[in-house]
Amino acid sequence: SRPKREKVTTNFYFLFLYKKIKMVWIDKLKLSKQLTKILIENGFEGPKEMQFRTLSRIAGGQNLIAVGPEGSGKTSTAIIAILNRFKKGLEGSPRVLMVAPDQGRVASIVEEFEKLNKNKTIQVVPLHKGIDLQTQLDSLADGADIVVATPDQARFIYLKLALNLNKIFLYVVDDADLIVKNRLQLPVAELANSIQKAQCLVFSETFNPSVEKMIDPFMKMPGFIEVVEPDLKVLMICMGNICRSPLAHGVLEHL
Repeated sequence: SRPKREKVTTNFYFLFLYKKIKMVWIDKLKLSKQLTKILIENGFEGPKEMQFRTLSRIAGGQNLIAVGPEGSGKTSTAIIAILNRFKKGLEGSPRVLMVAPDQGRVASIVEEFEKLNKNKTIQVVPLHKGIDLQTQLDSLADGADIVVATPDQARFIYLKLALNLNKIFLYVVDDADLIVKNRLQLPVAELANSIQKAQCLVFSETFNPSVEKMIDPFMKMPGFIEVVEPDLKVLMICMGNICRSPLAHGVLEHL
């Protein structure tokens, strides 16, 4: 009967779209199959424009400045890029340092890491003044792969010789405009200067002279990406003519 045919056809489209989504994450954006599976399970039905335009360039090792409005996927792009660099953790010293403007943002970033990080050998440690100092020192001593911190607290603990920056290969500045607003430019620059050699990523809602002045000393030949629409997904442009079908549009609304 007709309803049965439509159900079978719809199921075919769901399967087709699922495979296309995987293709975009894996083939276009160079993500691992395991991370792609985790993203889809957590509702990432397709990359946003920010992710589509930056992830393959980050995977290629380029320093990058990414600017976009709230909701454009800046922080999730950073987290995805970081997790994609790890096969295993527990090597002792941190390899990624990600700084954010305040302890609330640090906490939300760590929560997002916990949701997407299914590899329990990868240890994510938060550093900010809202956590007992000894607890932070103990967490670092136990082994940290990814440190998410406010810039002032990371710098403070570094000066106490408790934060090892010698093996950092990725330095991420999230919400750079808010870091400037909170007057944390100096520790951001000092941390960058203390890191021997690393890929640097800067995410910001706006790019003004104050942000540029803060990052200029350590951003060497960066690429620049700016996204205007906060929630534009690029799955449609990756799928060709099939997306012109009304049924395909109906399926996409349920993804």
